[in-house]
Amino acid sequence: MEEIFFRDVDTREEIQFSVIDRVEISNQLYLLTIETACEDDLSAQCYIMKAIQDDGEEMSFALLEDESEIELIQSIFNERLEDFEIFW
Repeated sequence: MEEIFFRDVDTREEIQFSVIDRVEISNQLYLLTIETACEDDLSAQCYIMKAIQDDGEEMSFALLEDESEIELIQSIFNERLEDFEIFW
């Protein structure tokens, strides 16, 4: 499974996430992720992250915060993944 690292802006702690799925809509990349440490926990939370590209073409990821965007992307992942349903 592909993995990415996310740095908590408050604590500066680096958290490792496993990528469950990815989707690209209108040239925007979204990842469905889970904390790697919680992969085997069936009740673990999933997170939808949005790719952010800076001027130097380095890609980073941010958690989605816009409710309408979350609902749209969540519905796409729910359709693609039959094993579980994503709630927020």
